[in-house]
Order: sequence, then structure tokens, then C-alpha cells
Amino acid sequence: PAGTTELSEGFHLGFTNQFILKEDKLQLLDADYIANNPVFIYPTMSVAYSSGGSWTAFLHLGVPSGGGSKDFSAGHPVLKAQEPAVTQFVNSAAAEQLGEGVEVASAATFAEGDVVGSSVFLSATLGGAYQATDWLSVAVGLRVVKGDESTTADGTYDLTLTEVGQGVSDLGMLPNPILISVNSETTGTGMNPLIGLHLTPIDTLDIGIQYLFKTPMTWERSFPTEDRDDGVNDVSRMFYPTDTYNKDIPAVGSIGISYQLTPEFRAE
Repeated sequence: PAGTTELSEGFHLGFTNQFILKEDKLQLLDADYIANNPVFIYPTMSVAYSSGGSWTAFLHLGVPSGGGSKDFSAGHPVLKAQEPAVTQFVNSAAAEQLGEGVEVASAATFAEGDVVGSSVFLSATLGGAYQATDWLSVAVGLRVVKGDESTTADGTYDLTLTEVGQGVSDLGMLPNPILISVNSETTGTGMNPLIGLHLTPIDTLDIGIQYLFKTPMTWERSFPTEDRDDGVNDVSRMFYPTDTYNKDIPAVGSIGISYQLTPEFRAE
């Protein structure tokens, strides 16, 4: 940002977009779980107004942290790892109906399922730059960040029934296999200051320094229920027991150097 004092007088607009080709592979007990979801839209936009002299005002809109989605359509290690918790969930639900201490299942084995996660982070940075001396410009700004994350999961588990459980199942009171679902949405907001320096100790050398302070973010979770099918057990709180938590964007420092080697060639 501090280098924007080098802009000519007037408004300046910039727009960029990145795309990310990626494949995520997770492994558990010699099994591979793969999500292949490239990111094609990762945009930024910057607007600046320069006085053509000592100061510049700027606005930057962009993606300050990771985003995108992952669709593990053939399962996920977390579903396999939750087998003991699903067994406990089934027995706890049965105990409410049949009496404390009654167990209807001795084990739950993951059969199939999918996990879909997505996140979107957007930010707006407003600030200004000032030409303090012939060789030094300084910049300050404030960044506001909003994040949205969601996770949905569906799993089918085959139950190993106890003698009591088999009798309950024969009466049609205990489905086997059992279907579970998870649906979680979180929203977080935060803000942080930034500072920047632009130094030109000699005419052919430019040095840019920027420091973005840590962005404290408080997240609030909700559990949508409107899309759940009949006969599916919502276990969202088993996966996500907290409604509010903190997850911050760490501070980032950066430095860039540009040197004019010849009138036709610049190295950065």
C-alpha cells in the first residue's frame, strides 16, 4: 500500500483472479479418501486515488484466507473414526426408551457416506499512504474480515446387535443399518490494522514492507435442520459440541525488493 504514492494523479483500478487445481487425499487404515474440487474463482479488486503528490487513498477487496470446497463423496476418515461414538449414541437413545443401562448394540461399523465442507473468506481494506520524504512513504489501513464455513455429512452404519437389540430390531423399533447426518454452519467476523513502508534509497531500488496484524475472529455455529430426511438421526452436536469458538487469521509480514538492472530490465 505505501507504494501507491508513486501512482499518477487520479483513480486507478485493478482486478485479478487466481485458480487452484488440487486433489486432497486422506488415508486411514490403508484406505484412501479423495476430494477433487478445483477453485476457479479467487478474485481481488483494488481501487486507489492518488493526489499525484504526497498522498493516496486505497480500497482493497479480496480473499484474506483459504477458501473453496471439498467433497469426499466416497467417505471420510472422520466417519470411520466415529464408530464408537455412533455405538454410544444408539445405546443412549435406546436407554431413554428401555431403561438405564440397556445396550442394544455392541458395535457400529461404517458402511458408506460422504462429507462436504466449504469455506468463504472475504475482506475489505481501507487505508491511506503518505509520502513522508523523498525516499520514504508510509501507509496505514484497517481490514475487516467475514468468514462463512459449512460442513454436511451423511453416514450409514451397520449395527452389531445384542440379544436385546435384536429383539428390539425385530419389533421394528431399531433400524439396522442406522443413518446419521451432520449439518453445521459457522460465521465469523474480525478486523485488524496494517502498516506499510516503501523505501527508495536510490533511484533504481524499491523496497516494500508490509505487516498485517493478527485478525481475532469469533465464530458462531448453527445447525440447520430443514433438509433432513425422515429416519435420519441428527448427530451434529456429537461432532461439534461448541456453539461459539475463536479461530484467528495469523499475522503476516512481507517484504519485496525491485531493482532496475538496466533501462529495459527490472528484477524483483
